[in-house]
Amino acid sequence: MNESSSKFVDQFALDKLLNEKLSKVTHSPNGSLFREEENFFAPLEAAEFDPKTLIIMGDDHSHQILKVPSPNQGPYPENNSVYLHFYPAAKACGNILLVHGLFDDNLINYNFLTQLLKEAGFNIFILILPYHYERRPETSLFSGEYFWSADLYRSQHAAKQAVFDLKISVGLVSYLAPLPTLITGFSMGGCISLRYFTLENKVAGLFLINPVTRLSQLIWESPLLHTVQKDLETAGFDPERAQSYFQILDPMISIGPDLPSDRIALGYSIYDQVIQGWTYQEFIDRYGLKNTLSYHAGHLNVLRVPKLPIDITQFFHSIVD
Repeated sequence: MNESSSKFVDQFALDKLLNEKLSKVTHSPNGSLFREEENFFAPLEAAEFDPKTLIIMGDDHSHQILKVPSPNQGPYPENNSVYLHFYPAAKACGNILLVHGLFDDNLINYNFLTQLLKEAGFNIFILILPYHYERRPETSLFSGEYFWSADLYRSQHAAKQAVFDLKISVGLVSYLAPLPTLITGFSMGGCISLRYFTLENKVAGLFLINPVTRLSQLIWESPLLHTVQKDLETAGFDPERAQSYFQILDPMISIGPDLPSDRIALGYSIYDQVIQGWTYQEFIDRYGLKNTLSYHAGHLNVLRVPKLPIDITQFFHSIVD
């Protein structure tokens, strides 16, 4: 991809998100409907997929929507169900469980990648993160608004819920298609996928695409989220206090040295304008990742790089065959 066009696409998307969405809303941890999470991952083992709860929606066998209850319920009924978009392959060799990015509102952005992966013989399952798409509450202005905001207690619960939902999804995928599964996480979806992968060893591997690796510092480092920072300062929260709520989810803080790095691949964009490039190298060095791939693309248009689905396919077969 061209450097200037890649950077333009990222900057255009950032400006649009900030000006048309993030700048239009305000949130606060004060008066939240949630409280600080305790025993963060202690109940994860008890969260299991129950086939009796599965609802399959849609008559088109090329695309169905799967719905099950979320193991972490909350005050927003729209967000209390887990949704997966399912695109079955004709002759599948494996499953791709894709977790999308923060503030995503158009699954068409993934069509190029998922279509080529489907042609390569993969069933495609796209997990919808809390408060996005079908899970956006009626009171929310845009997809993902309630996932990441100055309401730190709600955001903390959303991130935890995403990890639990991913576990349920792994069970669902194994039930519908008992084949090796590769979790593929993009951006925030990469962070959630990585945290799940370190807690359970029930999938073949993990392919990260431009993942968030410094989650606890995201609010204070990303220019996109300066409105969230302003809301927190108004509520009397300083950076250290705000960051403490997400350290248990932060890949650079909470993951031990025994990370199964041989089953993890990391693909990152050289022209990324959303996540600072040095954070990818920091993560690679920290955990000694060997399966790393760089792309001449931006944060967003990497999803249209023809080599990406090839690399995902090759990595899958390298750990499964």
